[in-house]
Amino acid sequence: MRGRTVLEEAPGAPLAARSIDLGLMTMGMTLGPHAAFLMLQGLETLDLRVQRACDTALDLARRLQDVTGVDAVVYPGLPEHPSHAVAQRVLQNGFGSVLGLRFESEAVARGTLDRLQLISHLANIGDAKTVAIHPWTTTHSSLREPARLAAGVTPDLVRLSVGLEDPADLLHDLTQAIRGARGEDR
Repeated sequence: MRGRTVLEEAPGAPLAARSIDLGLMTMGMTLGPHAAFLMLQGLETLDLRVQRACDTALDLARRLQDVTGVDAVVYPGLPEHPSHAVAQRVLQNGFGSVLGLRFESEAVARGTLDRLQLISHLANIGDAKTVAIHPWTTTHSSLREPARLAAGVTPDLVRLSVGLEDPADLLHDLTQAIRGARGEDR
């Protein structure tokens, strides 16, 4: 006696049924022991890593306000941010790990990204490594200009997602990159 076909078993979604059968029944799509261990270890230390990133972001935001070439630091942990009072009330253990830097021009913003050595030029956020991106030409580039501006994304903005590195190392990397972008390293 022959078994039923996937089309007979699941006429409304045969591809999904075959995928489930192949993945779960045939190939055994389960986590291996080492992968499961690493995932659990990551979950167990998540609160420590997030707190470290938030603390570093606040420290970096404060220090970057005094760096020549940075016109503004956009971070809810700073008193001058328009949402600072709300952030203080709502956020309990920090102000997040993402901050924005506004420069005198798009050229300086993009030049800074080109000169970073420790910080990676990537689009992801929430990583253990600090990354930077130019949202105007990447993550928000598909939006029309009025929508980008309404979202606070301008050509002179660089977004940082702060990771676990030492704040002094991050500040040094940003400072040297900014100086180079402004032509001060000659």
